[in-house]
Amino acid sequence: MHIGKAAFFTAVLLLAGIFPAGAQHLTTREISLLDSCADNTGRKVFSPVKAGDCLKELAADNYNLLNRARASDPAGTAELLSGLEAIKDLDYVFSSTIPVDSLRAAVKVRLEADPCVLCAMQLGPQPDKLYPWVERYEKWRLRDALEAGLDWEYIPPQAASYLAARPSLRSGWPGFTISRREKALSIWATAELDRLLAHGAAGLDIDQNIETLRKMWPFLSEEQRGRVMAAIEGAGTAAAAARAQGERSARDSEAGAERLEKARTMLAGLSDEEAADYLAKAFDDGGSYGGQVRVGAGGGGLAPAASSGGYGADAALSDADALAVSTRLLTALTGPDGELAGTQIGRETMAFMAAPGGKINFALERLASPGIRGVFRPDKSEVRLNISDVETAMLRTGVTRAQLLDPADKEAMAKIARYVAPVFVHEYYGHQKQSVWAAKENIPDLYYLGQETESFSKGALFVLQKMEAEEAMGNAGYIHQIAKEDLKMALLLRDEGPAGVGRYVMYYNVNSRRGKAAENFALYGSIRAALAGRARAAAEDPAAEAARDAKRPAGSQTKDLEQRLGTFYPWYEAAGRKSEEDFRYFQAALRELDAKPGG
Repeated sequence: MHIGKAAFFTAVLLLAGIFPAGAQHLTTREISLLDSCADNTGRKVFSPVKAGDCLKELAADNYNLLNRARASDPAGTAELLSGLEAIKDLDYVFSSTIPVDSLRAAVKVRLEADPCVLCAMQLGPQPDKLYPWVERYEKWRLRDALEAGLDWEYIPPQAASYLAARPSLRSGWPGFTISRREKALSIWATAELDRLLAHGAAGLDIDQNIETLRKMWPFLSEEQRGRVMAAIEGAGTAAAAARAQGERSARDSEAGAERLEKARTMLAGLSDEEAADYLAKAFDDGGSYGGQVRVGAGGGGLAPAASSGGYGADAALSDADALAVSTRLLTALTGPDGELAGTQIGRETMAFMAAPGGKINFALERLASPGIRGVFRPDKSEVRLNISDVETAMLRTGVTRAQLLDPADKEAMAKIARYVAPVFVHEYYGHQKQSVWAAKENIPDLYYLGQETESFSKGALFVLQKMEAEEAMGNAGYIHQIAKEDLKMALLLRDEGPAGVGRYVMYYNVNSRRGKAAENFALYGSIRAALAGRARAAAEDPAAEAARDAKRPAGSQTKDLEQRLGTFYPWYEAAGRKSEEDFRYFQAALRELDAKPGG
């Protein structure tokens, strides 16, 4: 369903005085409190501290005050919650020590949403409208905010020179959204790439143009990035020819070829900031890159860079191969002696398999991108791990195709199960259990960033518990038998808890729980007004309104709007409680690990 801003969400949140003195179920003190909370949004104070205090009061005693305020004025309370949650969510974004590319993604999600709560508060959609708030409340991040928002003074100098020659772009820049600025910068990046490759891909001097490539990378399309990698391939071929002709020392040639090979396998899956960082390390100082490959909202997992392709015959699986090993891999993961055994979260996962809604529909599948390690599809309740991740595991563990396809070779399958187990826990015990929870609560399974935080944390907790179990059995090499990114996430959970994991995964183009709540409640009054209008029309001419409703698309018919309206408050309270329960769950599990000898 799409309810346009023009139709329903056009007013600024001016909420002061929404709770009259005689409001049912509320004391005079509570009305005063709620009006002061409304002043924080309606009078454009936008204090995150005040917003947090108000939300804490509303949620106290199992949302006692919230439910009484809702009984007095459901639409006014929804507007109040929308503004308060939007401010608190914004503060969460800017108080987090996340890199600029993640900050840009997080800000863009919020400033270009529909409905855009921050826009109604005059804090967007242009990032320039947001900077005064950042300067007032999170001044230490102002420079990052300007860079993330692609402020003119912070875009690459080459891009500024190029775009300045186009007066409409330069003069219009302050009024552009982040997406519009990215589009303009892509025009520069395209022109610059054409210039660099004017003499063919093999003619690109990577060492000479590394800084330009780093600055261009975030604004190149997938096809253009492919051209860059083709140029790297060309450079690698040239380096090989140079070695053959003795034009460079063997040591220099081999080092250069190694850097080029790493570039080929790394760049396709990296985030913008990581790609730029990798290019610098690979070609500025010859260093190796061992960082994260991040995926978008559809992924629900991390991927090792080597999975971007280039497998030999011994590590390449067909779809038929994958189908043949899927059942055996599931057994190697969840069987009595499987990889999940010996850990508390593994036992919980296997118990969930026997619980209502826990039936597993599992298989390996060639997913759209090699950078996506796994997915859970709630519409089909199916868990899929990427064939390319299994191929990566084969390369890193030395398992051949023949060994993997041999039903008698349980050792080979166990190595693969070990490598993919954290992803399996993430997708199945994380995301599928979330879907089952939503159904049990009779609320929609809305996708928000907290679901990724929980799922990543579960995969990370499995690694920590497995590490402890393996060390107890004398296997000190466990950390070398799993993906480096899974180990890194586990250490992040251990050192910073689920809050640290939440900050780390903020690169997803997905709104947070608070942001999702702000959007939902921004629509509450609009949907309520629409339903009231339809009710009046039905009272005047029932047959005519019924005919009109029958022609409305699915999702926007009256029964659909009534159903959706009835989910906003229940979802908000249930999701809030779940967030607190998840935090306590991980804190207790981490304390238990810490209390053990050597913890």
